[in-house]
Amino acid sequence: DQEKSVLFFEKAFEAARTSGDPQGVFMSWSGAVEALIHRFDNMKPLDRWIAVFDGLMKDYGTFPSKEVEVRSTLFMFLALSFRAPAHPDMGLWAEKTLSLLNNIPDPDAYAQAGLCLVDYFVWTGDLEKANVIVERLTNMAERQDHSPFARITIKLSEALNYLYRGRLEECVGTVSEGLRISETKGMNIFDYFL
Repeated sequence: DQEKSVLFFEKAFEAARTSGDPQGVFMSWSGAVEALIHRFDNMKPLDRWIAVFDGLMKDYGTFPSKEVEVRSTLFMFLALSFRAPAHPDMGLWAEKTLSLLNNIPDPDAYAQAGLCLVDYFVWTGDLEKANVIVERLTNMAERQDHSPFARITIKLSEALNYLYRGRLEECVGTVSEGLRISETKGMNIFDYFL
């Protein structure tokens, strides 16, 4: 229930802020943004969270740990990708996410970051960077210990890369594989995009 999740993360954010807990502040901020993105019905509330993050960076200046930095960077990049791709700091957060990509231990978050990076780089015309990320994601896909979400996200990244390189037959084949995984695993969050 993404709607309830946002409310709980908001409460956690306010409690952490009141108690002066920077780790709690950044982690609850990230949780709220993640819930809004997965809700995927209205991205307008991200405007507030983007502005809040800018304020947090002014207040704290740095992240309290590497884990918090990785998660916060990822979700700032995702918030901008979904809501404000013309934001003046979009390129900065894209490059920061790319530099931290190997530090994302969660395969779902890694795949989601990779997908958004691929999307960003194909739209900005850097097909070579997009291709490198897809290769990294494809290597990850060979492991058997990740979720259907990660596998489908990787298929969508591959399909985008094939599409923008004009490799339409491979694109259609990859889309079909992604939809097959979606159907058999009951994970249809990306069916619309595929």
